[in-house]
Amino acid sequence: MSAAILANMAILLLAILLFFFLRKGKVLEDVNAPLEQFGYFVGVTVVGILLMRYSVVVSGARYDYRFLLYALSIKYLGPKVTLPSIGVITLFRFVWGVDVYSLSALAFGVILMLTIGIMYNILKKYVGSIQQVIGLILYIFAIRIVLNVIIYKNIARDFELYMVLVASSIAMFGILFVVFSRIVQIQERSEIDFLTKLRNSRRFYQDISDMKRETKEMILSVIDIDYFKQVNTVYGHLAGDHVLQMVTKAFLEFERDSFVFYRMGGEEFTCLIYGKSLEEAKSLLETLREEVSQLDSGLKTKEGTIFHVTFSAGVTTVNRKNPITEALEAADKALFQAKDNGRNQLVVADQFSTRNGEVEWLQ
Repeated sequence: MSAAILANMAILLLAILLFFFLRKGKVLEDVNAPLEQFGYFVGVTVVGILLMRYSVVVSGARYDYRFLLYALSIKYLGPKVTLPSIGVITLFRFVWGVDVYSLSALAFGVILMLTIGIMYNILKKYVGSIQQVIGLILYIFAIRIVLNVIIYKNIARDFELYMVLVASSIAMFGILFVVFSRIVQIQERSEIDFLTKLRNSRRFYQDISDMKRETKEMILSVIDIDYFKQVNTVYGHLAGDHVLQMVTKAFLEFERDSFVFYRMGGEEFTCLIYGKSLEEAKSLLETLREEVSQLDSGLKTKEGTIFHVTFSAGVTTVNRKNPITEALEAADKALFQAKDNGRNQLVVADQFSTRNGEVEWLQ
């Protein structure tokens, strides 16, 4: 029995490690891209069959870590991956050997497919990530107990074995959660700009690569603080750092599910906006521009007036079929046009085309 449990743990641990690094350490719930969904569906199904192959067999009944696989899958890969996987694994178990135990496993799989998504949505509303997985484990375990009462008329059937599997799975998940959380923290720190606390250019290219695989419309804005080099020259680099922190604080307060800001270097920033039309994105960025222009920089000109910090921006849509460099080039050219027009404004790249490297305004 101990050898089978160890084999199950090894299979599941290797699978979790593989999935974790395939997702680049991200713990975002649900997989949205259809091709990616199919890949994870195949992966979860193969792991489930392997767990069943090396399960503990007692009187024809199989005991393994499939319940932990299902709990982690619904939590971190979503129902579109998990429910079909449960269905295929259950069918595979049924044809493995048709008897009272396979019928019990079939009933268990069907009930799980119908209810685990509902249970997960309930848990998401009231408890944190760790509690969600533990709650799912206990819920799956409870279904098994109820079936034991209905089919075998025995609530305590193989209770000790269940307890070993449940206790060891919770302990294993707890250890993995701590280790992976630490890895994610280290990764996130490497992707955050120290001064401004915005995401850095490394994170920008990773995020835009991930977003291009999704179906959401995406808008890109390239932002530049106006006259920033003069701020450093006239007021000093500490004042420049203060301006950067003041502006990026406004950016962070403006961030929401559809707006993400990045510091690319110096006074240059990018913003990814998804789930919004071009006009909606432009309108929201105009609101942000107005808010920034009203900030008190604490700096004064030679004439004694307040030095108002402003920014210029170029905005464009991102074509998922083309390299991101094309969108960046278009947004950059729009930014240069905004500066040529007098700064403190937005220019939408879709309003002009380029010919021989020069901007040509469309009529």
